[in-house]
Amino acid sequence: MDTSSHTIVGLFAQLGLGDKQADVEQFIEHHGGLPSTVKLTQASFFNDAQKTFLSQEWTHDSEWVAAIDELDALLR
Repeated sequence: MDTSSHTIVGLFAQLGLGDKQADVEQFIEHHGGLPSTVKLTQASFFNDAQKTFLSQEWTHDSEWVAAIDELDALLR
């Protein structure tokens, strides 16, 4: 059973990108400005496993969707 927190910080932990709010802020600062023509799941700063996870979770309308949408908005 998945008992992780489905927040943006939890999403970062799931993606192996850190587990603190500061990790999220640093990532957004470094990678922000993603063009609207690039899907989040195709962003070059994610590895293949991360892209697959984001795509599958979003496609299946999982509990991660809100956090994925938040990340997408923050990167624009």
